Amino acid sequence: MARTPKNFVAAEQINNSIETIYTQATGTRGIIRRFVCCNTTANAPTLTVHIVPSGDANGADTQLYTELAFSAKETQFLELEGCVLETGDSIQCVSSAANEITVRV
Repeated sequence: MARTPKNFVAAEQINNSIETIYTQATGTRGIIRRFVCCNTTANAPTLTVHIVPSGDANGADTQLYTELAFSAKETQFLELEGCVLETGDSIQCVSSAANEITVRV
């Protein structure tokens, strides 16, 4: 089977309410290679990241990062390399302030 690398999320600013930023396509499996987050402001927002199995809801058991703090203009690389997404699994995020953190997966 051929493997074709692609961006799950090319670049998206995160809202201050939980949102799905990526859902794994039917009949496919994905592997996260890099998860980059950038605070594009002089503020100090936080970021919560969930990997939610297909058919489940986000909650404490799906959180991989909870209120991860960012300094002004800081970029962070999250330790999610190798995380496998099965069909229907999703990446969900929420920031303490809308449109201050941009992610790329």
